Amino acid sequence: MDGSSSSPRPATTPTSEFLLAEARRSLPTPRGWRTEQLLAVVVGGHPRSEISDRPLAEWLVRAIRERLAASGDLGGRIPLVVSDLWFLNDRLLMQQPAIAIGEPGVNAATAHFAVRVPQLLVVDDALRIHLDPEHPKVRACLWGATPERTEQAVRLFAERHLDGFLAASLAASPQAA
Repeated sequence: MDGSSSSPRPATTPTSEFLLAEARRSLPTPRGWRTEQLLAVVVGGHPRSEISDRPLAEWLVRAIRERLAASGDLGGRIPLVVSDLWFLNDRLLMQQPAIAIGEPGVNAATAHFAVRVPQLLVVDDALRIHLDPEHPKVRACLWGATPERTEQAVRLFAERHLDGFLAASLAASPQAA
């Protein structure tokens, strides 16, 4: 035996390594970050959520990072995709601004927010956006009747409401005080 591991290694390509490096550079995580800096993008732990909602959450986090970098405010908030179970069981994290993606049946954070955050947009029960940036706990939840409708809700939110949401979340930031 030559001492090498017989377990398969994940395949890396120049493209995947480049994408990882770009993701790290787009919003470097500061050393000594605190939970108070996080902006949680919450997805359910259900397989449907992992397949359909997590890629949308990762896309939204990249969009948030790009907007934060463009604004020059890299110290206020750190967007992070988290699971609903972690989010709902961490009291300090639950105090931070958050965006829940996915229907209430597969995302417990959406179920929690849907009865507490006012509806901003409902399209024929096909998609919903709940948002109240004026509330001290800046919250949004986005979902649709199908994965395609959830994607539409996320894109509508990003196009029409993300800038206001980020402004409100930065205003609520511990560093803004």
